Amino acid sequence: MPFQVTVHHELSYLLLEVAGMAETSDHRGVVALAAAVCAAAPYRKCLIDLRRMHTEMPFTEHLQLGTFVGETLRSLEKVASVVTPAVRNGTSEKAAQRVGARLRAFTDIEDAKAWILS
Repeated sequence: MPFQVTVHHELSYLLLEVAGMAETSDHRGVVALAAAVCAAAPYRKCLIDLRRMHTEMPFTEHLQLGTFVGETLRSLEKVASVVTPAVRNGTSEKAAQRVGARLRAFTDIEDAKAWILS
């Protein structure tokens, strides 16, 4: 399955839906895209739905990705990511929070939407 990102502008926040096989560089590209769109639109909140993305990443890459997310998106009011329970480990989330991002990871899209709108 090719790697795809769908951008939704019809909400009060930016919604990115991500699907397909992803490398670490793809993760970084999604984060950079979110930052660029949020800055240009402008959006203060972003929800990134990663439930249809497939990837395998060692612990150190999760840590580095979380730091990149935090540094890149820390200017936003809120960032939510939604992942499957199988890949939810909290490493990237904690790393992003340590560098100032207001990011929370969820396994339920409705919970993520409720938080982003609160």
